[in-house]
Amino acid sequence: MNPQVQAAHSRNYYQDIQSYKAIDDHTLQIRWKTKTYQSVAFTLEMYPTPRWLYAFDEDGVEFPKATSGLKFNEHWYNNRAIGCGPYEFLRWDQGKIIQLRRFEDFNGELPPIKEINYHLIRDKNQQLLNFNSKTLDIHGLPVSQYREHIVDAVPGSPYKNGTYNVHTVTRMVYRYIGWNMDDYRFSDKRVRRAMTHAFDRPFVIKNILNGLGTLTTGNFYRHSRAYDESIQEYKFDLSRAAELLEQAGWSDTDGDGIRDKIIDGEKKDFEFPMIIYGYRPEVRSWSTLFKENLYKIGVKCSLVPVEWSVMLKRMEDREFVAFTGGWGLDFDGDPYQIFHSSQADLPKSSNRVGFRNKEADEIIETLRNTFDADERVKLQHQFHKIMHEEQPYTFLYSEKVVVATQPRLKNVSFQVIRPHIQTLNWYVE
Repeated sequence: MNPQVQAAHSRNYYQDIQSYKAIDDHTLQIRWKTKTYQSVAFTLEMYPTPRWLYAFDEDGVEFPKATSGLKFNEHWYNNRAIGCGPYEFLRWDQGKIIQLRRFEDFNGELPPIKEINYHLIRDKNQQLLNFNSKTLDIHGLPVSQYREHIVDAVPGSPYKNGTYNVHTVTRMVYRYIGWNMDDYRFSDKRVRRAMTHAFDRPFVIKNILNGLGTLTTGNFYRHSRAYDESIQEYKFDLSRAAELLEQAGWSDTDGDGIRDKIIDGEKKDFEFPMIIYGYRPEVRSWSTLFKENLYKIGVKCSLVPVEWSVMLKRMEDREFVAFTGGWGLDFDGDPYQIFHSSQADLPKSSNRVGFRNKEADEIIETLRNTFDADERVKLQHQFHKIMHEEQPYTFLYSEKVVVATQPRLKNVSFQVIRPHIQTLNWYVE
């Protein structure tokens, strides 16, 4: 609620809070000005932050109220952790390990495992070596390791003969390419649709992801009622993509193989940079394939691989023409944060692509005040159709992940909702 705090992506969810009060050591009371569909969910998703810690500097001097929000952004305790869960923060050696210890005074049932160590290993091959040497009890296999150790592995492989337990988990996320709709190249929905026709999603899912994905056409979770199954995806079709570009005024007038168009009296070639995840080999692979297909229809795309921190800053500062992205989801999916017009011009907001649509805004606002489940589904399907028509994103796929666990871990299961890896009921034999 403090405008100085960097929370543009979530502030809209809490704008209707009227008051908050700590009733006792274990009870927080939140009152809302109006009744909305999200009120209960976003109350329960709050993480109470203690004033006795976050309102003071390291020497115990209280921050001035006029600048307390700025201090919260870079608080001296932010590289530690405090909470009220079943585990307490023990230590964090940056780049090496995070340790949690069971909190014996937890206000609830205690989990079986007394201590959890998160080994911070950036290199996936090193992670795999540590897992095979039993230093790690759980390891998520990236696409390349999944192909090598499971898809193409010999029958005696420990990942196939039962030595390790292997779990395939459908994540509540979708991957996409975001188009800067304020940029002259992607302000026309016909151009954005052409981009989607030029992306071979079935090939990518089958051959690059090794089947670890499901094609998606919209912003709602692929396996929820909010997702409209009747919507037919834009097929991979370079001829149709070229036709749409022609309709939007992009033609190769000088015969150099690259389409061009007169913009504000000046001839512009259709070329653009696309920021991609630099650390994900599968993204590099399908981005390269996409780039090659675009070149076949007279569009020049240059790939810009960056680390996540750099990508996040460029997205927040709107310093992009196109980027590869992903969003985590829930079953119901409130589109306000990402697609409401009011968020398009806010600094560091989630509506990074500048999507503005009056009809979509009306649906989003109506959804927040609609409680009937069937009516909500109708509205969500209407919104899905608008997304499909406008293509602010090229929606790519909902992904699956493969997780291997050591046999000593028992009662291992994964949640359908995020976070999928929920270890509270696991135990070590």
